[in-house]
Amino acid sequence: MSRKRHLHVPYAMYHVVLRGNNRYDIFLDNQDREQFLIFLEKSIKKLAYQLHAYCLMTNHIHLAIAINMLPLGKIMQNVAHSYAFWFNRRHQRIGHVFQGRYKAIGVQDERHMLELCRYIHLNPVRANLVRSPEQYRWSSHLVYSGEQNATWLCTDLVFDILSHEQENSDKVAAYKKFISSNSDSVKHKPFLEITADGKLIYHDQLMLQLQQDLASSKHTKIELPRIIEVVCKRLSVEEKDLVATSKNQRNTLARAVIALCAQELGNVKLEELALIFGRSRAGISKSLSRLREKRSIDTSTDHTILAILEELKQEPNFVASNTS
Repeated sequence: MSRKRHLHVPYAMYHVVLRGNNRYDIFLDNQDREQFLIFLEKSIKKLAYQLHAYCLMTNHIHLAIAINMLPLGKIMQNVAHSYAFWFNRRHQRIGHVFQGRYKAIGVQDERHMLELCRYIHLNPVRANLVRSPEQYRWSSHLVYSGEQNATWLCTDLVFDILSHEQENSDKVAAYKKFISSNSDSVKHKPFLEITADGKLIYHDQLMLQLQQDLASSKHTKIELPRIIEVVCKRLSVEEKDLVATSKNQRNTLARAVIALCAQELGNVKLEELALIFGRSRAGISKSLSRLREKRSIDTSTDHTILAILEELKQEPNFVASNTS
């Protein structure tokens, strides 16, 4: 029986787990771990996706990845194959390094994203490898806490969400408070559980619901990749620049126009756009409000947006919803 393919949702965020084949260790020493991070950095720069958190355990890896139009499978293939080839050559081994394909579950909103980050960074503590995440060198916790530097890791989203939630201008202090706080009140189920025999159990009803929502709406709404394509072409913006960390006015405008079009013609919430662009929901909402104000007083901006909306409405599968 052929295995079920992963659903490709462009611009989605995922919690990814890679495990060693037959539960064998995939890191035999620190040189292995350092080399995996090198391959990870090269992959991010080459394929232009975002990594928000990571943790290298002994026989498995946790990653929080936000993809672009490239399927997650292509990204994971690039990272896993590079490391597996290097690992086997270094240790004079043959055969598979990783156990089958990766496990992945979609991240649904900002709260889900924060809890995923905390889950990943506290993994070594739960496994009784260390008493606190500060003692573990091989996760992105030390980057968030300001003790390590990794320019290829995207920390802005988590910092931005926490700064709005806690109203704390000290982003590192807000992060440390969140990591150490009690998460029992969180409504989301755990993203995964690891049983005594090493099996992964996912609570992926949220991902199933996402798939059903996409299937039921794809003929009545404009899909997000098409909205992004039209807006970027009209505003002369590269799609990869939408997730850039730099504060560029043209990119900010493009994100706001995409949010406006997605609300009027698409099927995407601001929370989802925030994850896609690596911003907070509050930041996207603020940019959208400024755009609406500008549109009311600037005829040129209004004409541009009307032209974009009209072009999108010409899509053959688009059917206006009675509730939009």
